Amino acid sequence: MPPEGLQIRPAGAGDASRIASIHVRSKCSAYRDFMPADYLASLDQDGHRIERWQPYFAAGHPENRAWMAFVEGIPAGFVALERPSDEGVEAAPPGYVFLHQIHAAPEFRGRGLGAALLRTAVAHASDAGARGVALWTNEHNEVARAFYERMGWRLDGAEADVEYRWAGPPFTARNVRYVLSLSPRPS
Repeated sequence: MPPEGLQIRPAGAGDASRIASIHVRSKCSAYRDFMPADYLASLDQDGHRIERWQPYFAAGHPENRAWMAFVEGIPAGFVALERPSDEGVEAAPPGYVFLHQIHAAPEFRGRGLGAALLRTAVAHASDAGARGVALWTNEHNEVARAFYERMGWRLDGAEADVEYRWAGPPFTARNVRYVLSLSPRPS
């Protein structure tokens, strides 16, 4: 059940700082058991805003859609879809959209916020006529993987080694792909 006072609205360029803040805080909290501490310590909100989120909104791709969640007016989480590429970690099966990111602020985790955000993104993908939605996650991200599986997603067997770099030394980690097939829309 979603938290009381939850509101989800489309996000835009004016939300880049809020999204970057949640993104960094969420990663530092949720990834601490399987990502190097120096990598997590190197993440910063301004860097994420400038290098990741401002370009995301500026790209203007129709498939790039994001939503912000607020609980009692407090920024609590976000989800973002992205135009899939044909290869690498952003690849998706034909006709699928790519779930680029989903994060909840640490203080809102475990309260139904992620499920509400995920349902919002999936409903949009379905309304847009996508055959399904794909996402990638670190193979050691057990909490996220259990969440996706509870929400009906399944592994499709695709794996990719991803090089992570920020201010610290780069490192490589294995990611796995989850997919959610969508029912065809009635004509």
